[in-house]
Amino acid sequence: MAGGPPVIFAEHSDRIPPSKKVLRYEVVTIDEALAKFPDAHVWVTYRRADNTANTLLKKLPPERVHFLEADLEYRMGCSYLGHFISYRKENFSPCCVTGKAPVVTTSGSIRQRFEHWHQYTEKLVDDIRNKRTSACEKCHLLKYGFWRKTVKLSEVSFGSNNPGDVCNFKCIYCFSKNSLERLKDDIDGFTTYEVLKQIAEMPEFDNEDFTIQLSNGEFTCNKHCESMLDILLEKKWKVKLVSNMSVWRDKLATLMETGRVIKLLTSLDAGTPETFKKVRGVNVFDRVIANLKRYPVRNINLILKYTFMEGINDNETDVDKFYEIVKEVGCKTIVLSSDQQIGNPPFTDKMRGLSLRLIKKAKADDIKMSANSSYLHPIDAKFISENYAANNIADAKTENNTRSSGKIKINRCPLCNEKEFTVDKTIKFNDLINKWITKRGFNPIDDIYKNDILERRKCENCDLRYYNYYLPDSEELYRNLENINGYYPQFRSTFRLAYDIIKRIKPQTLLEVGSGNGAFLEYVQDIVPEVTGNEYNKDAAEKCKERGLKILTHNLDDITETFDVICHHEVLEHIFDTEKFLQQTLVLLNKGGKLIIGTPDPEGIISITGTNELFFPPHHQFDFSKKTFDWLAGKYGLKIYDYVKTELGQMQYQKYIAITKDNISYDECRKKFTGHSHVVVFEKIR
Repeated sequence: MAGGPPVIFAEHSDRIPPSKKVLRYEVVTIDEALAKFPDAHVWVTYRRADNTANTLLKKLPPERVHFLEADLEYRMGCSYLGHFISYRKENFSPCCVTGKAPVVTTSGSIRQRFEHWHQYTEKLVDDIRNKRTSACEKCHLLKYGFWRKTVKLSEVSFGSNNPGDVCNFKCIYCFSKNSLERLKDDIDGFTTYEVLKQIAEMPEFDNEDFTIQLSNGEFTCNKHCESMLDILLEKKWKVKLVSNMSVWRDKLATLMETGRVIKLLTSLDAGTPETFKKVRGVNVFDRVIANLKRYPVRNINLILKYTFMEGINDNETDVDKFYEIVKEVGCKTIVLSSDQQIGNPPFTDKMRGLSLRLIKKAKADDIKMSANSSYLHPIDAKFISENYAANNIADAKTENNTRSSGKIKINRCPLCNEKEFTVDKTIKFNDLINKWITKRGFNPIDDIYKNDILERRKCENCDLRYYNYYLPDSEELYRNLENINGYYPQFRSTFRLAYDIIKRIKPQTLLEVGSGNGAFLEYVQDIVPEVTGNEYNKDAAEKCKERGLKILTHNLDDITETFDVICHHEVLEHIFDTEKFLQQTLVLLNKGGKLIIGTPDPEGIISITGTNELFFPPHHQFDFSKKTFDWLAGKYGLKIYDYVKTELGQMQYQKYIAITKDNISYDECRKKFTGHSHVVVFEKIR
């Protein structure tokens, strides 16, 4: 650690030697080191530093983290890009977890195909690094972080069927039946065995850093299975398997004993033989469970999958018996899935209740719950991850007509994951509900909260103000609010501040995210040649169109243009997934472009007057201070180009007098407090 006397730190306290010294240097934890030297630069000395790098990124801006041996750089990327290939008969993909992944036609020997992958992926990574148009630029999985500089193939995944692949099950949700039938006797192309054989002859892949994933057909039923196992036993490769575990293979058991099988995924989808037969099409439930117990899986990340099928396995009996099996066979991770054959539809309320039932059991037994977006509708992936992250989960309601299946309690800062906080505001849910009903004529809060207390917490690390419960908003909420006169104002206090900044910047293009009725777009169209709005509320978007404004109603991922300036007024405080929202926004911003954010200022007059129901969830999720903006700038590699607070207005002054009964004059109050909002301007420097 540079910035003072040399200090050595360990990522985890259990790695610190009893003497707390290495050579003559003190050894401390990361947090202790940063507390002692808050402005220091950190040098990581070892080669495999991926986890350490991302731990440090939560605590330091990227320019203060350096590597002596690790092949890492700060840019946008994902966990697959640059080292992973999804191999198929006639094409490949550098990723397999999203439908937006590029698919590249290829041919020739396996070496020639891998060389094609390397050329394509090297250019793809370089385009992303240098902010050029690329096949991945709209992918929601791209995020800023420390990623490998060098493109080097280290994992081959057989996720699609090859000639000769077979399966002995008849799952009702299977989307590969036609493919398997077509390919089982196909001689035009390499079998999985032939691909493995060619890879085994390439010396550059003969190392323990190389991984093979077999998830095509049922591996244990392939006629070349024994020969493939011979290759896997001979090589040093790590292995990931997807298998229904209905077949016993001695060589597979031997391979598991080597410790090189690092993951095994088995879909059970049931807790009883009767349901298993309905879903999987074969009567081998007991044999599968017996094999799971017999195979040496104790040192493997054994993953059991449960695909919910409405009216078939969405019941407490199957879910509870499934969980008994989870414990019996030593399962490490549970994966929930919706029906992929019909496009991953959202879970029903009943399925969500059963999901919470599993989450509660899994957390108690320290078993992981995966929220893999490949298997789930995005809303359910978020639902599972947020509930599993919460320390306390209420008992689930499982009735079909339940509006909310359970409470989501927040115990760490949603922005930086810090657990330390101070409480700076509380309100009884019952009082908040009464405010909504009395002032707005409707109630967006579920009655399950009515006896609880809502706390606003101030994060001790990033200074974000967040709440102890997450109450999701809805289209219905904003539809109801839109019908209230004045919800979308014709002028906000942040408009003038943003206008002056934009006039100084002189951009050619501008995007406003959350345009409401288009008031700001109209306000700035005289100083920006091309203005565009994006508004999810269809009624509000229609009003923008009536004003002759260019308006989009897309998800941010689906916008294909980029812009010199992106701004949003009173939007960020509504967005619970701040990280994803900002990443999506930054992808659309040109290098050197400006991101202008106007949002309520928790240190301005609303620290006193912010008692309105709209300041609380489900309407507002967070409040961002200047210190929070500084933290965000460091996290995303941005520069704060400008920052300004609004002045105290007469309306807020009158509200202050009404609440405090203070006789202070307007001029004196203006000296004491700033206004409702503040505006930060980030510059994208990478």
